[in-house]
Amino acid sequence: HAAASAVLVSQQYFDPADRYTLDASGERVEKHVVPGAHQFALNKVYGVHVVLTNVSCARQRVTLLTQVPRGACAVHNGSATDTVPLELRPYAAAQHEYFFFFARAGTYEHYPVHVAKADDVIAFSPPTALDVVERPRVVD
Repeated sequence: HAAASAVLVSQQYFDPADRYTLDASGERVEKHVVPGAHQFALNKVYGVHVVLTNVSCARQRVTLLTQVPRGACAVHNGSATDTVPLELRPYAAAQHEYFFFFARAGTYEHYPVHVAKADDVIAFSPPTALDVVERPRVVD
């Protein structure tokens, strides 16, 4: 996250075919695919869920910049890179999702989501490396 920004951003990977689970109290919660802890499977579609939050009392007009991981192919009418103009009301949040798959095994860098206002980057998620294999190990 950029210092002193009025906008916070996070990105989480997920499996659209297995997106939710129940927690100990029976509440439905999202299951995340966590780089480093999980491996990504060949020819399987994954999604990225991006959440932006305006933590100020002022409206924020921003542009969300997304990019599928290196070595991945965009799916569901997506593109390899995208810019999404957003207007965030005071103390409000917005969400965006995009989808991809890998056709070859390897370790691929993912340039993270960035948020720009005018010509300045004001927030971003940390970069990640995604481990892609034919048969991922099972992780609970």
